[in-house]
Amino acid sequence: MLPVLLLAQTCSASLDSVHTWATADTIANLVASSVKLLPLPPQELIDAIGGGDGHTVGGLNLRYLLALTGLQEDSKVLEIGCGFGRNARWLSRYLNASGDYDGFDIVPKLIGWGKSNICHGRRNFRLHLAQVLNKHYTSWLRVRYANDGKPADAATYRFPFETGAKDIVFNPSVFTHLLRPALENYVRETFRVLRPGGVALYWLFLLDHRAKDALSQHASAFAPGLRASYHDDVSWALRQAPEAMIVYDVSYLKNMLHNAGFVSIKILFGSWRAPTGSGLPTAPRAGWTDASPDFQDLVYCEKPPG
Repeated sequence: MLPVLLLAQTCSASLDSVHTWATADTIANLVASSVKLLPLPPQELIDAIGGGDGHTVGGLNLRYLLALTGLQEDSKVLEIGCGFGRNARWLSRYLNASGDYDGFDIVPKLIGWGKSNICHGRRNFRLHLAQVLNKHYTSWLRVRYANDGKPADAATYRFPFETGAKDIVFNPSVFTHLLRPALENYVRETFRVLRPGGVALYWLFLLDHRAKDALSQHASAFAPGLRASYHDDVSWALRQAPEAMIVYDVSYLKNMLHNAGFVSIKILFGSWRAPTGSGLPTAPRAGWTDASPDFQDLVYCEKPPG
């Protein structure tokens, strides 16, 4: 938990000040030293959720939650695809006893490590195993469930949380691994568990005309895992393994979020569409936030007030 005095000095009493990138950066820097005292899992578990050092990305994601969602110390938060708790490590040093965090993931060894090393002794921090089929992850990581339990279909899976229970729902790069029926179900479930006025923040890859042109004409500029091609009328994906990486049409995504009930849909385009040294044009700056672009595109949306 961030000390109240430090938070007051950093943010004053105004919620608006939390929505600046500079303030989010200051808060994250204040909690960083205590986060570093928390354990990290073996590298194989870090590699299972994208690699790196297991620490830095969580701090960056905390900055986005602060700057884009208005995250507060007493917020009720749900993370879809929490892995071993990379983001929970940081949130555990920001949320206070009145806030709470739930995260779920489909990989038992990730959830097991996080429960033992991050949630232990904290009643308001919980990680949950979701026995849900994903052909890429369950095959790649050789996922097996207890008692040979049959995994649920992601297209019909119901999140194990009460309706209206959460202020903020976020998922870093889960939609990059969901086919269309599963994606639409996860959006509906996100809407259900949010309270009226709650917000969602999604990390994913979006196809606009710039991204389509880049992928079509400059495929060699992208890492092999990002060289998507036409999949169906609303998405491009890796031909050999669509659930390993899928990219959705921006108009489709906006319409789908709107049809689910979301409003105030906003996008912060990421840097992935213009790899360093490629010479490709970067996306224009967002007019609704001063946050720096992440690698993936970020989508913000709200559940209407009651």
